[in-house]
Amino acid sequence: AATFGFLLGFPVLRLRGDYLAIVTLGFGEIIRLFLRNLTDITGGPNGISNIPKPTLFGLSFDRTAAEGMQTFHEYFGIAYNSINKVIFLYLIALVLVLIVLFVINRLLRMPIGRAW
Repeated sequence: AATFGFLLGFPVLRLRGDYLAIVTLGFGEIIRLFLRNLTDITGGPNGISNIPKPTLFGLSFDRTAAEGMQTFHEYFGIAYNSINKVIFLYLIALVLVLIVLFVINRLLRMPIGRAW
């Protein structure tokens, strides 16, 4: 990223305003098209394959887990259905939001937080 930033920034940073924005957006589109057509590395339009599915503390969100893993409904002892999966993901998002709000509140009350 630093190399591409340097290569783009060296000639482009002399531009101002709208021209800088146009060149930056154009460079982003060139990179996107280049990576999409680079089938050996990115898989082209099919995307990168064999990416492992996400887990949370070793718990899988699928109906069946890989060997040596457990699904969240097995761990919590509830029957699997799509409603429980949605509720579980909602609760995870809610807990993350509460943690972020707590951290923001603590930062604002600290002396260094007031400087932000």
